[in-house]
Amino acid sequence: MKKWQRNFYHLSLGLLFPLGYYFGHKEGATIFISILFILILVFEVARFRRPGFNGWVLEHLSSLVKSKERFQPIGTTYFLLGALLTVILFPHHIAIAALTFLAVGDVAAAVVGERYGRIKILNKSLEGTITFFITALLAGIVLIQLPRMQMEGLNLQLVMWGALTATLVEFLSFKIDDNLTVPVLTSLVMKIISG
Repeated sequence: MKKWQRNFYHLSLGLLFPLGYYFGHKEGATIFISILFILILVFEVARFRRPGFNGWVLEHLSSLVKSKERFQPIGTTYFLLGALLTVILFPHHIAIAALTFLAVGDVAAAVVGERYGRIKILNKSLEGTITFFITALLAGIVLIQLPRMQMEGLNLQLVMWGALTATLVEFLSFKIDDNLTVPVLTSLVMKIISG
């Protein structure tokens, strides 16, 4: 599958959760994400136990599974776990911001990094990393304009720290998938800053 289709899949899936959670509540979001997480775990077990099914998935669902993920959990599994922990552990406005930073920042960084990335640091492009920060910051500024987010305490200082944290965590995530680390650690830092 073409890279733009994979990026569209990641962006649409990534924005589904903060958007739905904005209009919803913690209990409903927790139940919904938990169901999806259980389903993806069943899918993963089936992949690992059935080599033929795993081969079919790699061939036909390339937007969901990369070839390097043949024998390891896919990014969507980590994303659902990260989203679930973020929704359960952190306040509404912080969880929405952190999940949004990941959704828009990760895709923007991938697009710019693959196309224009020239300066490599720790196997990441500086151009992609800067794009992640700018995109996350702009998304956060949009979130601040939403009345419910303002009432709950989202402000420019919190958005700036959140966007910076998300960028650094994404940049430094090697051993653990950034779909898990970015929303959880970003939310933790934002929660500490907000008191």
